[in-house]
Amino acid sequence: MRSSAFYGKPVNILFVNYGNETSNSLNHIYGFASAARQAGHSSAITLPQLGRLRSIIKRNSPPIVSYDECIRSSPFPNHKPPDIVHAWTPRECVRTFVTACRQQAPLARLIIHLEDNEEILLETYSGKSIAELQSLPSKALRSVIPPQLAHPFRYREFLKESDGITCITERLKRFCPPAIHSRLLYPGIELPSFTTREAAAQSRLALPDSRLSGEKWIVYTGSTTFANLADIRTLLIAVHMLNEQGTPCKLIRTGINPAALAAQLDTLAREYIIDLGFVDKTEIPSLLSLADALVQPGAPDNFNDYRLPSKIPEFLASGRATIIPRANIGHHIIEGEHALLLKTGSAQEIADQCLRVFSDPALAARLSAGGREFARQHFDLQKNTQDLLKFYEEVLANSRPRPLARKIIPPLVSNWINDARNFLWPDHTEHQPESPGPFIESEYTRWLKQHDRSSSAQTASVRNTLNSLPIPAQHRLSILMPVYNTDPRWLTRAIDSVRNQLYPNWELCIADDASTEPPIRRLLAKESASDPRIKIIYRERNGHISEASNSALTLATGAFVVLLDHDDELHPHALAEAALALSKNPGLDLLYSDRDKIDDYGKRFAPYFKPDWNPDLLLAQNYLCHLIIFRTERLRQIGGFRKGYEGSQDWDLALRYTEGLGPDKIHHIPKVLYHWRAAPGSTALHLNEKNSYPQRAARKALTDHLTRTATSAELLPTPGQHWRIKYTLPSPAPTVCIALPLIDRIIDALASAEKIHTATSYDSSRLLVGMHADHAASNPAPTKVSCSRTVARISSLICNGSPGYASYANQLARASNAKILTFLDPDLFPTNPGWLDELVSQLSRKEIGAVGGHIIGPDKKILQTGIIIEPSVAGDRFTALSAFAWSDPNSDGYNNRLRLVQDYTALSADGLAIKRDLFLRLGGFDESFASHQSAAIDLCLRIRQSGLRVINTPHAQLMRATNTRFEIPHTDRIALFQRWSSTHLHDPAYNRNLALYGGGFSLAFPPR
Repeated sequence: MRSSAFYGKPVNILFVNYGNETSNSLNHIYGFASAARQAGHSSAITLPQLGRLRSIIKRNSPPIVSYDECIRSSPFPNHKPPDIVHAWTPRECVRTFVTACRQQAPLARLIIHLEDNEEILLETYSGKSIAELQSLPSKALRSVIPPQLAHPFRYREFLKESDGITCITERLKRFCPPAIHSRLLYPGIELPSFTTREAAAQSRLALPDSRLSGEKWIVYTGSTTFANLADIRTLLIAVHMLNEQGTPCKLIRTGINPAALAAQLDTLAREYIIDLGFVDKTEIPSLLSLADALVQPGAPDNFNDYRLPSKIPEFLASGRATIIPRANIGHHIIEGEHALLLKTGSAQEIADQCLRVFSDPALAARLSAGGREFARQHFDLQKNTQDLLKFYEEVLANSRPRPLARKIIPPLVSNWINDARNFLWPDHTEHQPESPGPFIESEYTRWLKQHDRSSSAQTASVRNTLNSLPIPAQHRLSILMPVYNTDPRWLTRAIDSVRNQLYPNWELCIADDASTEPPIRRLLAKESASDPRIKIIYRERNGHISEASNSALTLATGAFVVLLDHDDELHPHALAEAALALSKNPGLDLLYSDRDKIDDYGKRFAPYFKPDWNPDLLLAQNYLCHLIIFRTERLRQIGGFRKGYEGSQDWDLALRYTEGLGPDKIHHIPKVLYHWRAAPGSTALHLNEKNSYPQRAARKALTDHLTRTATSAELLPTPGQHWRIKYTLPSPAPTVCIALPLIDRIIDALASAEKIHTATSYDSSRLLVGMHADHAASNPAPTKVSCSRTVARISSLICNGSPGYASYANQLARASNAKILTFLDPDLFPTNPGWLDELVSQLSRKEIGAVGGHIIGPDKKILQTGIIIEPSVAGDRFTALSAFAWSDPNSDGYNNRLRLVQDYTALSADGLAIKRDLFLRLGGFDESFASHQSAAIDLCLRIRQSGLRVINTPHAQLMRATNTRFEIPHTDRIALFQRWSSTHLHDPAYNRNLALYGGGFSLAFPPR
């Protein structure tokens, strides 16, 4: 760069950043400061605090100092104050520092750089509008907004104090005061450093030495912040979708991911991510050169349209095909020449654009050349620095020093600095002090905004469908509501939620259980007088909820009864959805829906998206609960509610009602139709008392159920206020063959078998190892196990044919004469000695066809539980994922389901237990599948087709010696779909509102 001096002399330029040395903004600042230094000026950079500076600092680089150090002494070689202070953003920590700095350098000109819509950041972080923030008292505002965001009042005044403003995008000029000179300032990068260096970073960054056949790599370099969390989430989902749609790919990520934010992304496409963490900036060009596509996710919205992420210039300069939003610099991009543009920023659109690049080498080459040319024209560091220096010269020539008319404030001190937590790009090596946490809109809040069925169009559609129902299908629905001293606010809301139903053929049957609060009777009388469908019965004596509910039942004239607690609310579509379901299947006896919770302010949270009919789950928790609808006649036949079961009266009722009821009589509506009030003291919030009355009532209800069904079992409490039914083993205990197919590896089969045997307490078991003749020669001969249980033995079987798990397993099954088969991989071993007792006791139930346990890896995380099987978005194959994969086995999972025995559609082959006669009758494992896991899924689907159930229990746990993840080959997923798609439309143990990635149980955007 040519030498440049203002008024014949070099000047001191101080760049002020709001973040530490890991921030992306520092990349821009450092480039400009270095180039200005090469042009003959003195430049320095100051940060709120310094961590450990990395290789960004080179010889003869501009000094980088902390705010404190800069205030104490000049960072320039001539020890003079700055002539120009270029403040990177008007955020509060920067404003406070600059105010102190200008007291010492009153002649310095102030230039402020804008790189974000600060008001959008404030609203996103705090969850409040700018107007709400401006209405807060100063003390309250300080507790909401940390120093590294802009102050909703002061940042505007700060801009007015400046002598010039630089903007990273044109749209940011709307924030510039009219009298202040402004200039567009794009980032500058050193283009030669982005010359393609194929695979240069591969070994240094510990990337895989080779890719899978046809595997593509997408690279995204950038940290996770509260501001871009949603965009990164969308990118992860897109990567999952690409793999699900048959395009194997990996996402290589760099950057800092704070734990609080990373937790929200934890299971999204986890098996497809290579996370490198913080990477030196010098490595970025080499890393980008490895990519098949570079993606900057995001929608063209008020956040993205004002900013220009620092990675976009680097992406374009790298010579790799780039995909960015049609926002900020995207307005100047020619689609298909410089980059591909995202119009909506959805996960599907990202996946589609990546597929365009992957499938069209000519397009990828055109984008490579076009992106580099665009970067050369817009982001050349030398050119952009020359423009910046000209702007400095204009500011110096056209402005006069404006000393601040304020009292001199004391120098900043370290205590203040520590209070300003670097929350946007926190240092990943040093502890940072706490600051107010950012408001991050919950996933469910975002889901409700997009997919709750409350829009006018959806409401009109439902109304039209209801109007077309024939009269016989318009059943009257009787809503039972027991009331006792309810807070009038919630009682009114509950009644209003009934009035607001789209379906009009209802009656509200209220039983006041001798409330002692006078306003209750007045309120009920008023409501009854206003609508003849509201019927009231006043009980003379308080009998508690069961007797009150039965009193309400006496008022019911409808064919079906709906339960509604006196402080809860129905969704406006609740009764309509029930009526529509009954019109399609008039023979139903029980209907239930999903539910969520609602707080005092009307905020909905904690949804429970339930499975279809799941008998074992009902024995562990009352998952039916709200919303639930009974046929009135059957409800009266079983005697309604029972006194003495208060707190679990609904569970007792559901158990009695469903005994002997066929699954074809039970229907699940996979929509949130009930809002459970979570007021202080409500059971919707928690049940903390160890022997609380609901728990005692639940034990009583479950014990009665076991007695009525002649079930011999022990009832054990489970963390989370739920239960385990520990079934009694038959006497004599059935014989078990633990089958170990030994495939394609030389391993000490006897040692593995003995390890399994000695860790197993079940006596009537025999281990049978299937192996190829070549393997048999390298393993010791079978011997009697050296322990007191001499009845158990280990033997081997020479299997015929080429090695294959399904083939060997079938041969072992035919060779055994045991009653029960349990299939294990030789690298599995039990973690609890009663694992086989649990499997056998469950399998001894006549309605159970197969049972499996939990498989954990050496990292003590879940590898396999039950298997979820759903048609993929591609529509020509199944998605198969292991439920709760990567979860801690001691955690609760989704609504405590990880701790509970329950029905699943399929199980992993690992640890699968099945009756031998059933296995042989069904033809065993189908050996045509490439994977034994696929064969196990197919077997489980055949078991369910035969009318038996498949369950998983957390009380039988096995550990795998390696961290091998559950995976189904692409060809098998297509084969399973072709065989089962006509009957398996969706997974009944799952929910259409839940996603098909990671370990499942996160929300689906959109529902399937």
